[in-house]
Amino acid sequence: MFATAELNALEARKKLLVVKSEVYRATLALECARLDESVGWVDRGIGFARQTYPILVLLAPLAGYFLVARKSIFRGVLTKATFGWQMYRRVWPLVKALFAEK
Repeated sequence: MFATAELNALEARKKLLVVKSEVYRATLALECARLDESVGWVDRGIGFARQTYPILVLLAPLAGYFLVARKSIFRGVLTKATFGWQMYRRVWPLVKALFAEK
């Protein structure tokens, strides 16, 4: 059989591994708690979406109608916002280059 020194070394190593395992288990539990705190809003958002889903299904066609109606205020705002975004994307590199040369 094994000598007493080898058994003692194995027992010591086993105890060390058990202690390390407990430390890792506690660290993992702490990280899971932190993660749960930081992404808890996702569960609330999903719950809100599930509660309001029937209302959203009913209002979506109505919202679409108002967005594309011929004399809609929203359509004019959407058109202007799209134009502004396109101008920004074209002009911003020029402005950036102009100020970078100074």
